[in-house]
Amino acid sequence: MLNKKKIVLVYPSMHAGGVPKRVVLFASILKESGHNVLIVCKKGSLLKKIEKNEIDYYLFPHNFQEKENIFKELFVYLKAFIKIFLKLKKEKPNLIVNHSRYTSVFVKILSKTLHLKYYSVAHGSYSGFSLLKKWVWGEKILAVSNTTKLNLINNYQLPPQKIQVIKNSIKPLKHPTEKEKNNFIEEFNLRNKTIISTITRFDTIKNVLMTIKSWELIYKKERNTVLLIIGHGPLEDEINKYIIKAGISERTLVINNIIDVSVVVSLSSFLILTSSREGLPSVVLEAFSLGKPVLATDVIGTNEIIKNNYNGLLVPLNDYKKLAELMENFIHDEILLNRLSKGAKDTYFKEFSFDKYRKQILNFFES
Repeated sequence: MLNKKKIVLVYPSMHAGGVPKRVVLFASILKESGHNVLIVCKKGSLLKKIEKNEIDYYLFPHNFQEKENIFKELFVYLKAFIKIFLKLKKEKPNLIVNHSRYTSVFVKILSKTLHLKYYSVAHGSYSGFSLLKKWVWGEKILAVSNTTKLNLINNYQLPPQKIQVIKNSIKPLKHPTEKEKNNFIEEFNLRNKTIISTITRFDTIKNVLMTIKSWELIYKKERNTVLLIIGHGPLEDEINKYIIKAGISERTLVINNIIDVSVVVSLSSFLILTSSREGLPSVVLEAFSLGKPVLATDVIGTNEIIKNNYNGLLVPLNDYKKLAELMENFIHDEILLNRLSKGAKDTYFKEFSFDKYRKQILNFFES
């Protein structure tokens, strides 16, 4: 290994989700290799995992980036900048790494002020203000998929040689014990039920209502099936109200306090992902690691990992009637489900080896 470094990873949330989990994974890989790591973030459920892994963290002000009047936002922004600036001036890190477009200007100014090496990680496809497009990015950029790299080149006019693609991977989910599965089944009254799940963030991009509208179409026919919606986010109230109004609340469970998703994935027949765009979705890899196929929208990022009719099925974005049809196919066609389950497991272990990924991540941050 090269000389041990002090590395700061910045992301403005630690609520369970794909990107926050990725930040914690990066921190764990770097810490295990002997680097000093500090995560700068806001409070969230993943802080427990950070503390368990004995990773240092430092918190933004609680109201950082909350939408208020512009003068209060500017005051909070300045307060956050001074707070983080003083912390990093004391810590003297070698490298600062930004993981969110919403903190890109903040981190860029920090890096310039403190004379820090600055890297960026692009977790998806973005648009941005034209005057800031090229300026906000670090001297090296990690893109999580080929489509993400193309977006950076086409939309931000960034030089290809500056961008390295390292496709997401995850440590394979552990197989939960029978006791863990039984405890979950009893807690949520799932005995003798077919379980389907979506694990996502409740915002516009993740498009959860498409899943719910499809489920609504088959709800009365599939009386032995339960839909689990695992996540959190700003649209939670809207989602809960829709479920109640549609009359499907008895077998539609919204759960927002689960960090270890291995039990949910293990008990599910298949998973659903109806995002309008993705980078390279970690939840699909989590499902594949336990041999669970995924029914998903055919959007860039997602279709880079899901091969239609091999490890899952793809459906046009917002075509909730077609999604409902494919959900029924999955529920009733055991041969199809078993064939795609095998493809899912093969995809994970042959194409997304975590050992290879770990080496790539270390090479990116250590070079």
